[in-house]
Amino acid sequence: MKMGKKTFTLVLVLVFGSLGCAGLLFQRSVPTGIQGLEAEQLTDRIEASINIHAWQETGAIEWTFPRGHKHLWDRQRHWHRLQWDGCTAWIDLSTRQGRVECDGKPLQGADLRERLDDAWSIWANDSFWLNPLAKLRDEGTERRLVTLDGNREALLITYSSGGVTPGDSYLWTVDEASQATACKMWVQIIPIGGLEFSWDDWQTLDTGARVATRHRGPLSYTIELTDIRAGFSVHTLYPESDPFAPLIGQPEGMP
Repeated sequence: MKMGKKTFTLVLVLVFGSLGCAGLLFQRSVPTGIQGLEAEQLTDRIEASINIHAWQETGAIEWTFPRGHKHLWDRQRHWHRLQWDGCTAWIDLSTRQGRVECDGKPLQGADLRERLDDAWSIWANDSFWLNPLAKLRDEGTERRLVTLDGNREALLITYSSGGVTPGDSYLWTVDEASQATACKMWVQIIPIGGLEFSWDDWQTLDTGARVATRHRGPLSYTIELTDIRAGFSVHTLYPESDPFAPLIGQPEGMP
């Protein structure tokens, strides 16, 4: 899977773990598609529907993910702050180094490393649900046009290299305006192929970028993103002080 999977995998364990083979009801094969101009044109239209250029200018965004994950992503500096389970992590996403405090006390050594790894994995998973449609042309992606029943178009994205598990695929269905309506997933970490989640309750951010905030899945399980704020920089959201001060001037990985 190109993006992180830890939280999503836990969700599926909880949802399907007690149902035995009921997950087979959701099993689907990866569809076939055609690479080329038409696939690229559909990608263009999907990117336009989310205002990809506005997303590229979005320098900071914060949101709350289920299970109490409170995120602040500094996209300009590639830093991230995560608040969860009584802990706060400030992490450089490029190096996966940073600081963590739990119950007000800084962590060190192996405890620090474990929590930093957890924070990076949670960010990778939760940011997928925030805006994966901005990653359709990431390095290592393959795009294919899939024709569904009724001559409807869909876009199949396969991550051929990079990420955690190359080969994972996502099928994006769209409406008449090429706005995504749902995503089916074939990922190595999940034994059930073709699980579908809706992409709805669209919100236009203050920067002009558009994201879907509600994802309805199998067995009525729903992922909802709340408390979303975005700006052209962290200073836009926090004009009085820098919420990443703990990372500034600190040795990487040290409290």
